[in-house]
Amino acid sequence: MLRRETRNHKPKTHYGLLIKTLTISSLQKRIASGDVKAVDVCRAALDRIERFSELNAFITVTGDEAMARAQQIDRAVARAEELPPR
Repeated sequence: MLRRETRNHKPKTHYGLLIKTLTISSLQKRIASGDVKAVDVCRAALDRIERFSELNAFITVTGDEAMARAQQIDRAVARAEELPPR
């Protein structure tokens, strides 16, 4: 069943898929335009790290710091500030 966007319901964006298929540059552009929230991308990345934790690909994951930085970025976008270079 396909869900259609209505006034009160917007289809769920699959950020996990988004971070797997887009480049960092294109994600940065979407975040800067407000099309995508940095916190959503960060959460998807952290979820993916956790899901594949048995790979031991990371020595340390600083999720709280990453989320705090993503929130700062989203606030900067809301204030129409320029984001740091890629």
